[in-house]
Amino acid sequence: MDYPQILSPIISFLHCPTPQAWIDEARKPENLPLLLTDHMVCELKAAQNAMLLVRRYVADKADADELLACLKPYEDFTYRRGPEPDFVALHKRINKSAMPQTDDPWGRQLLDSMILLIKEELHHFWQVREMMLARDIPYVKITASNYARGLRREVRSHEPVMLIDKLICGAYIEARSCERFAALAPWLDDDLQKVLPVAAALRGASLSGLSGSGAEDCRRRYQRAGAPARRGGSGADPPSRGRVPLSQRCAGSGVTHDIRAL
Repeated sequence: MDYPQILSPIISFLHCPTPQAWIDEARKPENLPLLLTDHMVCELKAAQNAMLLVRRYVADKADADELLACLKPYEDFTYRRGPEPDFVALHKRINKSAMPQTDDPWGRQLLDSMILLIKEELHHFWQVREMMLARDIPYVKITASNYARGLRREVRSHEPVMLIDKLICGAYIEARSCERFAALAPWLDDDLQKVLPVAAALRGASLSGLSGSGAEDCRRRYQRAGAPARRGGSGADPPSRGRVPLSQRCAGSGVTHDIRAL
């Protein structure tokens, strides 16, 4: 697979690559359990964030409660040491018919996009869990990193620009994941290469629109609604409030513990 060509728009969107020190640490065989565990948890977090957008901007309270129930078995297993459920059966429950309905065109666009994202992330969650089981890697709860927290600090607190900033932060997290797994590809075994880098590359290819026409379309929609444009124009970085550009500050965030310190 031609990773440089596929990743070109992703690198442009990120502005800077992951530090080599992170790659050197993450590629060590002894860090594979940590890498897979963190990746699995991050897949769930991505699904939770997408579900939160649906609940906040589309669903009413009754629908929101049903959506929470869809993710509860995943959350119980991951965060509360609950039993391991049938993830395949759970995944089939996430579909358009189970989601809130809306006649609002923009709400429908957001809903359709988030449903696809939720299903994709939960499918990846199960894929990573299968890899761990095949390698006899037990699931051990790990602490959260500061990566997403650092991004969320840049999100403005008023609508409608808060949603735009959240979507941009989500795009940054997805793009960085794509770039990092592609960088780790040469040190992954054949089975891992069949799933992780390929999935990341495909995700990155679809993600590239977020830094171009997709983000621009979102910005235009909000401006027509009377919302101010994002500070800094149409660039990819969320507002930095006078600090070091976000893309540079967050490029060094790692997986966990020693890796996360880089």
